[in-house]
Amino acid sequence: TNLLMLFHFFSCYSQSLSTVMPKNNSTLPNQVRFEWNSDINSGEYYLKISQDSLFLNSQIIETSLNSIQLNQMSPGKWYWKVYSDISEENESYMNYFTVFSPSQINSLTFWLNADSLVNIDNSGLVSFWGDNSNDNHDAFQLAIENRPSFIAENPDFNNLNTILFDGVDDYLSTGDVLDLEFNSRTSFVLFKGTGVVFAKFGNSTSPYNLYSLENDGNLYHEVAGLNYNSVILPNATSNINLIATHLNRQNSYVRMQRNNGESITNNTLTGVFPNYNFNTINPLLIGAYTDGPTFNFNGAISEIIFFDEFLGIDEFNLVNDYLMDKVYPPVNLGFDTT
Repeated sequence: TNLLMLFHFFSCYSQSLSTVMPKNNSTLPNQVRFEWNSDINSGEYYLKISQDSLFLNSQIIETSLNSIQLNQMSPGKWYWKVYSDISEENESYMNYFTVFSPSQINSLTFWLNADSLVNIDNSGLVSFWGDNSNDNHDAFQLAIENRPSFIAENPDFNNLNTILFDGVDDYLSTGDVLDLEFNSRTSFVLFKGTGVVFAKFGNSTSPYNLYSLENDGNLYHEVAGLNYNSVILPNATSNINLIATHLNRQNSYVRMQRNNGESITNNTLTGVFPNYNFNTINPLLIGAYTDGPTFNFNGAISEIIFFDEFLGIDEFNLVNDYLMDKVYPPVNLGFDTT
């Protein structure tokens, strides 16, 4: 009985100085929020961060709160812990995370992110979605009736900002840019919905010179040059999708995966030789197949990223983890309240 009472006494207090977020091995943008459980014996905390695990070069931030946000953190791996007295005798376990931006990869050629560079008209419709890469492949819509909507902190999309397309006649155009030409291509898209997510349509007969990503219950990634090719992945889910495509022109194959390798498919390409110039004068569209418009997208898009190369596995995983942690972050149980 005494042992049970002792257990009950200790269980009624929170786990002093245990960390809450960021979770271990997260991949995050450069704005990072730190949270930890309070120390019932102290009202002052010292957050210690470093880019080496021994904290030989470290920064200490003093606060009376049990949370703090740091902005403009440098890229790379970070280690952190928190303690409640300057002697560091009462401290949390060490945690680590990675700060990453797609702009760290030189081959970035197209990056639409609903968190930035979105121009909205007086009706809440999107007239312009700016490219965060250095190539300025901005997406725009001059016709008011064809503009999608902007949804801030979309509750159906893990509270991320999104661009919402109506599935009828909404779409954005970048103009005649981002032809494959002789390049390989790695792409990532965060979306939820059905229809054509993006497309650069060439012709309905050979030479096709088109590429696209579409969801109609199956995921289709078309890469058609002299011959028609399409890689297909069953997609029964109506949840948020992170779709990555990996086109290798030198070895003539394309790979598509959903949600961090939950489903993967590969296809060998024909009629897309390494020296084949994959080109068309038609625009790259977001949310439609052609500017008719046709096969319009019905749903929300949060982010689209293109790299003009076949990314190596380390860089591929960095981008994939950066996006996965936005929509499927490590489980956060929140502060201890017992």
